Amino acid sequence: MASRVDAVLKKLPDQLASIESEYTRDLAAKQMSDDLLHDIARLIEDCQRVLDWTATDLDHRFGKAVDRSPYFGMG
Repeated sequence: MASRVDAVLKKLPDQLASIESEYTRDLAAKQMSDDLLHDIARLIEDCQRVLDWTATDLDHRFGKAVDRSPYFGMG
């Protein structure tokens, strides 16, 4: 059984291809669509989710530290 990280990582190339296609379409129309904005946000969320899961898995494997969070920071 594939890990949750692998499952999300497997989908990223398809998500990116869809974004590139939508971007090309929207560029020609000179208007950014709601679909493109949503798909970009979803790609970013999925990438952050993979980083969070990886950090949490490392935390579980190697022990927690009081000076860090097991979540990937955004800022």
